Amino acid sequence: MAERTAVVVDFLPFGQVPRVSDVLAGAAPDDSIISFDPTADLADTQELPALAEDYAGRSSVPAATAPSARETVRVVGYCSAATVTLLTGAAIRRLGHDTDVVLVQPTWPTTASVREDFEKFRRDMGANTPPSVTGGDIESMGQHLRADMVRALGGGEQQDFPLPGMYQDLLDRYRRWLAFTAATARTLVGLSRSPVPFRVVTDAKDPISSPWDGVDAQSVLRLPVAEDKLMSHPSLPDLVLGGKK
Repeated sequence: MAERTAVVVDFLPFGQVPRVSDVLAGAAPDDSIISFDPTADLADTQELPALAEDYAGRSSVPAATAPSARETVRVVGYCSAATVTLLTGAAIRRLGHDTDVVLVQPTWPTTASVREDFEKFRRDMGANTPPSVTGGDIESMGQHLRADMVRALGGGEQQDFPLPGMYQDLLDRYRRWLAFTAATARTLVGLSRSPVPFRVVTDAKDPISSPWDGVDAQSVLRLPVAEDKLMSHPSLPDLVLGGKK
């Protein structure tokens, strides 16, 4: 029987950092780690509240129809998945359960940060011309990124230039990331406060910002490591998952 259960909302980070869900599952193989990737699951027309309701329904946590069925569900979110994690925690609470929401290195996308990510992706492909995209038009951003990638691969201005599989996968990942962070930014505009209490586990230099006045976290625990070393800290799994039952 699994000793602990956690619903984890995360994604494969860009770079060499492992997924939180993989770290937790590797450190606690007897525990039940239910993971969701919002960058892959968010449909083109879906917004974060609907996705959070879907996650609550798919988390194997049945509605508490009696006080004896009520339990505390741990809900873990990583980085830019912080917002959808809070919404998922709120959706699980509406099923009649308590939640312990833990955000690992949380960040809060804005329309400006979405634009910054788009421009960084272009620079990474060697683009040095200003894009014609205005505002947060994700479809146009995706078209720009494809054109940049074609040029980087020597295809010039060919609109029908076939991208090799690994490059198409990377382009799809860029598009999904921009769509997810843009949806998150839209959602945050309408949130005047966190929908559920939460705690934070993070690295030594994280500024611990939040979209609301001050930091709404019930507690903030910093581990004495650099940002890219947090996932390898031996204490992280127990700090996130809590003590053994």
